[in-house]
Amino acid sequence: MINNSQTLAEGFPSQKLLHVSLTSIARMQQLPLCKAIYVTDAGYYPEASNHRVLRESGSKNYVLIFCVGGTGYVSIGGKHEVVEEDQLILLPAHVSHEYGSRPNASWRLYWVHFNGTEADDLYQHFSNNGQNITLYLPQTPPIVKAFETTIRWVQRAQTDNALIGLTCSFVNLLGLISDAKRSKTKQLRQAEERIRASLITMEQTLKTPMTLEQLAQDAKMSVPYYCALFKKLTGSPPIQVYTKLRIKAACQLMTDTKMTIKQMALEVGFEDAYYFSRAFKKVMGMSPKRYKEFLTKYLTTI
Repeated sequence: MINNSQTLAEGFPSQKLLHVSLTSIARMQQLPLCKAIYVTDAGYYPEASNHRVLRESGSKNYVLIFCVGGTGYVSIGGKHEVVEEDQLILLPAHVSHEYGSRPNASWRLYWVHFNGTEADDLYQHFSNNGQNITLYLPQTPPIVKAFETTIRWVQRAQTDNALIGLTCSFVNLLGLISDAKRSKTKQLRQAEERIRASLITMEQTLKTPMTLEQLAQDAKMSVPYYCALFKKLTGSPPIQVYTKLRIKAACQLMTDTKMTIKQMALEVGFEDAYYFSRAFKKVMGMSPKRYKEFLTKYLTTI
């Protein structure tokens, strides 16, 4: 058992356990970008058997632990979960918790401790306001590579440039986690994949947009369930996302072609140029004509 410390006296064979110095942490708390989110510790346990960590007072930092092999467990706030390969543990700061390998078993882990002015908001986002203590991450290779890159930056974390590099590396890791996270149950994961396929369908049908009913039918879902799951995954309703994709395509046409506004409207699936202009202004904050004038001016100054 380890109380209030991540460091093992004996350790594990071939482990990596790295700490950012207190001086460097103090510097990151002052640097632009770094002060929002910064890494304090990171490491890799290739084969952690009989591993147990109990922090009765919690950790002073937020914790990510990515299981890439074996099985373990995590307990926090009255919740207890078995942790298997491709699962990420999320732990808030200053909250009692316990985790470790399963009895008579081992697990392989990458882990990062982090903090910063945006750390709590970030934790709330990934944990769904504390409801989830684990995430399922099936896209393992790029995430493992990002963990390893972050660990290498911790080794270099001496100069300001390296500290900024460390934060950027960790932000990239968080981006990959956000994109890769999936539901734990197979049934929900299959439904989510159909939503992701629906996004690709939207991108491929900008000129001849499908109706909401057609999109739901293509995803093999009822319209209400499709809308609810789509918004849960993307943060926006499906038709709103569809419209934004079509408007962004129109913006690209303004850059690449000399089409009229009416021609562009037709190219991205709007038969009514007036309705296109209204949708364009709602998404871009200005009319197509004004945006085109802005673009022409901008392109002549770069």
